[in-house]
Amino acid sequence: MGKKKVLLFTAIAAIVLMTCVFAACAPESYVIFSRGGQEYYKEYAGYFTKIAPEGAAVFSRNGLYGLVNTDGKVVRDAMYAQIDIIKGGYLLRHGAGSYTVTDEDFNVTVDGLIDARSYADCVVGRKDGKYGVWTAEGSVLPAQYDKIVWTPGCLIVNMGEKWGMTDKSGKQTVPMQYVSGSFAGANLASSGDLVKFGREDGGWDIYECYGSLLSTDYYAMEYYAFAGFGMYIHAYSVDGQSVKMRVLDEEFNEIAVLPDDVLGIYGCLDGERLCVMTSSGEYIYNFTSGKLTATDVFNADGAYAYREGEVYNFYGNGQVVLSVPAYESDNLQYVPGSLRGYIFNTATNTLTDLLTGEDVTLGREVVSVTEAEEGVFAVMNAEGKYAACAKNGDMLSEFCYDSLQVAADGFTGVRTAGGYEWCGMDGNVILRSADIRVVK
Repeated sequence: MGKKKVLLFTAIAAIVLMTCVFAACAPESYVIFSRGGQEYYKEYAGYFTKIAPEGAAVFSRNGLYGLVNTDGKVVRDAMYAQIDIIKGGYLLRHGAGSYTVTDEDFNVTVDGLIDARSYADCVVGRKDGKYGVWTAEGSVLPAQYDKIVWTPGCLIVNMGEKWGMTDKSGKQTVPMQYVSGSFAGANLASSGDLVKFGREDGGWDIYECYGSLLSTDYYAMEYYAFAGFGMYIHAYSVDGQSVKMRVLDEEFNEIAVLPDDVLGIYGCLDGERLCVMTSSGEYIYNFTSGKLTATDVFNADGAYAYREGEVYNFYGNGQVVLSVPAYESDNLQYVPGSLRGYIFNTATNTLTDLLTGEDVTLGREVVSVTEAEEGVFAVMNAEGKYAACAKNGDMLSEFCYDSLQVAADGFTGVRTAGGYEWCGMDGNVILRSADIRVVK
């Protein structure tokens, strides 16, 4: 019986975090990302959207990886099992499984790392049996920890039986006094800046990632999700059976308590409305006025729209960015990007930005949009050939590729008979090769 209670709560908590549309939008400007996520992605967005974020791109040849600059010149031959670009340098994986962190001139910062994982701002790895954190410039945390959990705004650290937290410079912000520590949410993108530490008395302390203690509440089960607009959804159970939900501000002050028959939340439309699932159906709930309005949730391959009258509305930044007549809903194709999502209407050939609502009409030869980045789209024709298309709808290439990857600074195409091409934003070929393939 105990397992069923946990599974029930886990299932409900999962529903709370059904915010796929929001997670695809630009974090540096979009309200769905909390403070830590906004600051991280604002500075490091290029590492997720560009082919050459630091002026160099990773290429593969014969199963190994090297580096090529934006002039098409190979600056590091293909000799590594893996290359990750970090701020000011690289994480290089050798064939034997060890890693080296270097600066952009390949001066070694640290070598002999095991189990290394790169992020845009640092590398977390194990050296001599202990974990530490390094940037291209040097050590942030020495290799003395048993576990380190990276988040966009902080580092959760464990030494022996004690847990604490540091900022990204290595400064201790939460003392090593807890028996457990974890990120308090479903994923780093949408659950906000919360870190959950377990106390010796069995209770929990909740901190935001910059070190402020937000809550010392204890419930048998609880779950947090950042809803955007400076608000959290808090789902909790006092007895392990019944689940209650409430809306909190960023300081964890209670804004509203949701009705008892709310089973889950699809998403936050604006600063005062949620789309909720109840035992009797789906509703738009205004938690300021308490009004429930019946709706129907349409899932366009991962982007949620809410029926209001005879149209389905997609929301971004707290307002409607796209309204589609209900009878056209079968024509909608969701196109995810690293920082924002798009909807392609195959009936009108209109591509709409789900962050801003801006749209562009593509040529009739386009039957599908398969990939999107900041400024470049991968499109396909009826014959299954790919081309690159600019944000304004202008074609950057012919339909000549068998596959295509796009980025904010260009695209890479594969021709079965002619090898690989790396092209810039204007479609100019930077590198054409039979065996060198530039990868994202």
